[in-house]
Amino acid sequence: MKKYDRDVFFKAAFAKQKVFKGYNNYQIATKIGMPLSTFYHKLNSPGKFTLEQMRKICHILQFSVEDKTSII
Repeated sequence: MKKYDRDVFFKAAFAKQKVFKGYNNYQIATKIGMPLSTFYHKLNSPGKFTLEQMRKICHILQFSVEDKTSII
């Protein structure tokens, strides 16, 4: 899967899970210890998230194994 495709998939999975779990961006940014402005910047380019940040996001939003595999 190309980087662009992974980014698009992450954005879609993130938006879906965020709604299902009832979180907003501020809550997620706070939970991973990141300023909101930085979080928004990285959401626009998901490849800029560190592996640890991605793991935290996947844990908070309870991504499925399939979603996690497609993102990485």
